[in-house]
Amino acid sequence: MTQRKSGWARWRAKQEAEARARGEVPSREVVSLRQLLEMDVSLVRLGRRVGAARLRVAEALEALGSSGGHLRLGFPSFSAYVLERCERTGAWAARERVVARQMARLPRVREALRRGEISWSAAEVVGRIATEETEAEWLELARSRTVRQLRVMVKEGGGGATATVATSETADDAEDERVTLQITMSRDEAWMFDVTRRLVRAIARTSANDEVVDAMLAEAATLILALTGEAVSEDGAARRWDEVDQEAAAAQRAELEAYCEELMQTVEVPVLDEDDESLPQGERELDEVIRAGCAELARRDLALGEVAARFLAARGWGRLGYASEAQYVRERVGMSVSGLKARVTLARRAERLPEVGAALQAGTIGFEAALLLGRVAGAGTEAAWVTRATERTVKHLREEVDAVETLAVIEQRAPTPPSDALMAEFQAIEAWALAGGPMRGTEPEIARDSSESDGTPAPTKDADAPGQDDGDSTPQTIQMSASQDDERLVLRSGAGTVTVRLRLRADVAEFWQRVRREWRRTGVGASFIAFLVASVWKAWGHTLDEEVRYREIYRRDRWQCSNPVCSRRDVTPHHLVFRSQGGSDEADNVIALCVTCHLELLHGGRIAAEGTAGRTSWRIGTQGGASLVEVVGRRRLQRAA
Repeated sequence: MTQRKSGWARWRAKQEAEARARGEVPSREVVSLRQLLEMDVSLVRLGRRVGAARLRVAEALEALGSSGGHLRLGFPSFSAYVLERCERTGAWAARERVVARQMARLPRVREALRRGEISWSAAEVVGRIATEETEAEWLELARSRTVRQLRVMVKEGGGGATATVATSETADDAEDERVTLQITMSRDEAWMFDVTRRLVRAIARTSANDEVVDAMLAEAATLILALTGEAVSEDGAARRWDEVDQEAAAAQRAELEAYCEELMQTVEVPVLDEDDESLPQGERELDEVIRAGCAELARRDLALGEVAARFLAARGWGRLGYASEAQYVRERVGMSVSGLKARVTLARRAERLPEVGAALQAGTIGFEAALLLGRVAGAGTEAAWVTRATERTVKHLREEVDAVETLAVIEQRAPTPPSDALMAEFQAIEAWALAGGPMRGTEPEIARDSSESDGTPAPTKDADAPGQDDGDSTPQTIQMSASQDDERLVLRSGAGTVTVRLRLRADVAEFWQRVRREWRRTGVGASFIAFLVASVWKAWGHTLDEEVRYREIYRRDRWQCSNPVCSRRDVTPHHLVFRSQGGSDEADNVIALCVTCHLELLHGGRIAAEGTAGRTSWRIGTQGGASLVEVVGRRRLQRAA
């Protein structure tokens, strides 16, 4: 156990050093106790101000979503509306709407939350258990008890479903341990690994890296079972010890938190002067409230993150007598650790990129755009990326940041805003993959610039990849099954090596290591990455590129809705010039649209699409006034109002 702790400490020190070198972790500064106390008061007040702003936005979102207003505004789903208009995720909006519904039946709790008398965390607990008859009692408890104590009371007194609620709330405080895997591979293997991840994203309909990698590893484990007759070991003994350790640690945390609660100093929270105007009825008016509320929420998030970054770096929670970072954040700031750290990340990126921070403060860009730009912008490209963010929908900005990150690693391109031509080439690779190109050994139909590979290091052997090609240009054929000779995946090496970094949950990273250990036993003459890629294509390749009408259109559009604010994949063909008006079946007159965008929104007159497939002009929200979003090609002409 001592060795494990020592190793963990060394690993954490290395991670912090690497993050500090990237400018993500500020150097520790000497902070006095008086400064910590001042920051503590600021964090409490800022946390309550964020909670009040969240309530206003949540109520407006609930009013719009429950009435189906997003459809009348021209958005195919509520998640698509939230991403483009709020620059937040659909999951975030769903959680906020739950609290809005709870507060609607608990007016006194709602008023206390709006005025900052109780935190968002406390309101969530009370909202799930209180009734009209018990509201006053629970509100008094929320004012006088810690969130942990409230959860214990709910668990012990409520039973059944309420006990589950308490457990899930407690789980919110625990932050998933994350590690970084560094994998050396050939550049062509890196391309195949990237397009295979895109395949899994499309099939599983998820963009979460942990879920994508976990699904790929599961297919590799299945192929190992087929080849060896033995399943990948789950290391049950280690897992049982981990469970025992976790249970013991949870009990120790609870005991320590209870002890620390007796020593906590209560700081009076000033009552907030938040407006409590009634919400408008129309969807366009609600959209204005949501837009303004989200801009204000982003500013408050940024202010909270700035103070929290200094406080957490100084380990202020420990010096003020709290048992853990999670306890301090839950009880004083009123949110989960992951929620606060997202705001700290935002603040650190805004500090490193002042133009991004200024644009966020001014409302020129939103929360999601600021986080995206923080991944790729630098001192020489910051202004260009801010301009690019104002000219793209969030969907298109995500695509471009994702493309630039991939090209920076594999092709060693500078992370500058990509041209439309470069995006077309990059997306052709994804279209080729989704059409099953790797199964056929074909090349994507793009103009590869060979000059990009000049100066790359000579290929080297991966120590963890027995059988890897030594760098010649001979195609490396991977036999995917001894009984199916016609199923092959051809990868070519010899284009230099790159290092791909994967930031994963610790359990997924551990699964990666276990699958790799079992792969070594198979004796397959290829690298682990090649085996992993082949496993996915063996499992899913036969489902791709079905013989359907308009297949070439779907392939070109990557089996994704062409609407610049929609990412659904239940595609149908739409003729830009209707066939009833003389429109042809030529490829330039047909685009892929999801069922909702096609039948309900476009034919319902809520969105409009004109021009050609290569340069479509879009108007989102055409009923009841000026369009909310206008896009030509990839360029947004009008910043969302």
